[in-house]
Amino acid sequence: MNARLHTLLTDAESRLAPEDQDALADLIEAFVENRDDDPHFTAEELAHIRRLDAEPFVEADPARVAALFRRA
Repeated sequence: MNARLHTLLTDAESRLAPEDQDALADLIEAFVENRDDDPHFTAEELAHIRRLDAEPFVEADPARVAALFRRA
């Protein structure tokens, strides 16, 4: 293991409350999953992605986008 990563994890383990350690573990898990060459999607997630991919692209109206950001 990378020395810096090991030091950070050891420090986190000694300083963070258990719920914060769980939150950090969730972040690390998501980070690793997002860099995996073989994404792990459920069958339902893949079906949803395919449905979204099949939808036609509709370009946003620049005036409506500008109006939306003026309200924010």
